[in-house]
Amino acid sequence: MTNPPINEEEKAELEGIEKSTLPESALRAVMYFAVVYVILQIFPSATWLWFVLGAYLIFDIACVMVVKVMTYIVKKRNNML
Repeated sequence: MTNPPINEEEKAELEGIEKSTLPESALRAVMYFAVVYVILQIFPSATWLWFVLGAYLIFDIACVMVVKVMTYIVKKRNNML
């Protein structure tokens, strides 16, 4: 049994997801580090913010990896690789 062919719009959307997620994630990471750094300059005792930031970044990277794996599975399923 073969899978139905994927149309050009879906193909462009999948390629866009794959290309855009990692740079956006890196940009968010830099932005959050800058925000936490500024907050720590104002309130030096708020070191727990680094733990919150680290947990969020781990979650963010995990979400990016899930998107990449799901994109790979969909491409493989639709014989795009």
